[in-house]
Amino acid sequence: MSNRRSGSGKEIILPLLAIGMSLLEVVQFLFDPSNIPALIVSLLGITAGCLWFAGHRLSMALLRIWIIAQLPAIRQLKVVEIPNGKQYLNSAVLDTGQGLTFNVGLELNRPDGGLEVKVNLVPIGLLFLFSFLRTASLIGSRVVIARFRKDNKLGDVFPLEGIVLRSAKLGAEEHWLLLELDKEVRYRGDLFKCLLVRDKEGEIYKPGKAGRVSYMVLVQDPMLVSESFNRKEDFVFVDWGLVAVQRA
Repeated sequence: MSNRRSGSGKEIILPLLAIGMSLLEVVQFLFDPSNIPALIVSLLGITAGCLWFAGHRLSMALLRIWIIAQLPAIRQLKVVEIPNGKQYLNSAVLDTGQGLTFNVGLELNRPDGGLEVKVNLVPIGLLFLFSFLRTASLIGSRVVIARFRKDNKLGDVFPLEGIVLRSAKLGAEEHWLLLELDKEVRYRGDLFKCLLVRDKEGEIYKPGKAGRVSYMVLVQDPMLVSESFNRKEDFVFVDWGLVAVQRA
């Protein structure tokens, strides 16, 4: 288990949504205790959000499961004859949306009822938030960069080590990380204390995994690197490295 999170910044949005949306679904369950799968997913969301604020490493995996589990929206419509006409009963077959849903799909109707086979689109938006959270969760992590090429431009400086200061975006490319190095490196007569790195395939680094082939961009002044947007042409690629984020 890692340190308790401070609970500040945009990274808290998804854990708060997990707790809030799930609590809303629990309240709805109290009035209609028929949708057991939705209740199970609700308890998972509350647990995942609380574990995230506690800094538990399992929180990210549980948040992802909570999101994906909300995709199916299958409901059954039954038409029941009653003395004064017909009664329409709509019951969940597998509908685990949490509080807020936006379903699209097919409606298979019959005279005695029908079946709604749909997909909840809300989790797709939550997956974007999850991607941001995965990047934000790396802030403060230690990073080790090993040499990738023998004829690298930085010379005999590897392995490089440093701390993730924040995430960044270069042009349209997301998931860049700004690192503060333990030791300055010299390149073409100038000293550099910071470095921007990004996985070659654009993947988000996973703590504890082997080093990934990554872009390396030297940065003299970290204050010039914005978290939201930076012009790619203002930064110069210097070399490749094998970047590994250490597990907390």
